[in-house]
Order: sequence, then structure tokens, then C-alpha cells
Amino acid sequence: AEVDSWEHSAHGDAGVSCLDCHGRPGVVGYMKAKLGGLYDTYMQLTISKEEKLEILSNPSADLVPSWHCLYCHS
Repeated sequence: AEVDSWEHSAHGDAGVSCLDCHGRPGVVGYMKAKLGGLYDTYMQLTISKEEKLEILSNPSADLVPSWHCLYCHS
């Protein structure tokens, strides 16, 4: 669902990658983002449907700190 909405967004049209918004710059930021992805995969496989619904009900803006946007939108 998240990938589908990204593909049809202005960010998807501009070729902005997931890590451009969800990761910090540099090698350490890249590694933290990748480890976070492993954690997300683990959670998808282990948490209940109710917990997934609770997570998905949070606005997506809560997933990316606003200062990340300032790298491109200054």
C-alpha cells in the first residue's frame, strides 16, 4: 500500500527514493535505515492484525521528521 501511494505521488514522479526521506545522510544513516527495514519486516511477520491496523492508522507524516524535508524543500 505504501509503495503504491508513493508511486503515484509527486515524490515518486520525481524519482525520490525511500531513503531520501526515511533515512539520514551518510553511511551511518543508510545502515540505520536498512536495519530499521529488517525490524519492520520482523514486525510484519510477528505482530497481530489489530496491532498492524493501529500502526497504519497513524498519519504518514509522523513517520518522517519534518527536518528531513528541508534537504530538498528549503
